Amino acid sequence: MCVGGVQRIVPGQQSGRVVMTKWRCILVIALAMVVSAATSTMAGTDSLSDFVETYQCSLQGLIAKILARDTRVEHGRFVVLSLADPAANYVQCHFGERDREALCEASSGWFNRHGEKRHFTPIQLHALQKLGFSTDGSHGNFQRHIHFASYGPEPYALAGMMLSALYEGYDARKDLPIEVVAPFALRHGYLPRERCVPIS
Repeated sequence: MCVGGVQRIVPGQQSGRVVMTKWRCILVIALAMVVSAATSTMAGTDSLSDFVETYQCSLQGLIAKILARDTRVEHGRFVVLSLADPAANYVQCHFGERDREALCEASSGWFNRHGEKRHFTPIQLHALQKLGFSTDGSHGNFQRHIHFASYGPEPYALAGMMLSALYEGYDARKDLPIEVVAPFALRHGYLPRERCVPIS
């Protein structure tokens, strides 16, 4: 028999049976180690940090293009990230005049048809709240008003916030395409995967 990964020899067992039992124990332990390693790897590649790092530089570039447009132009200075599903799960930011502020919204389901409203778990709502969003969707989307310093928004940090909200609030993962609408950067398409190049 195999007890706690160690072979227990019962008195009077035949030697061949002991050897067979020993090999079975070894195979069971080896299989458990392989499954554990695979599970750990899968968890690591589907983590929040890995998801954000996969898209952050790409989204940073789009936001920088939007901010480069004339601040006097009111329409079109926004970016929307969404998942292709009936629940219309999205996170969006609109940049105000002179880049001193932005209104970011996370879909609350308020604008969805009744049968397509999303049901949030307490964990998802808490995560969105920690990212600065209101979690009262009784009159519209969850909102976050951001006031920037005199030098304007930081595209890299803003990209990280938007991606974190999409991951933690709406179950976005790397295997799900992320749709983008950003008239001044990418009229309509999918967010490319682009990890930042490490600086040595």
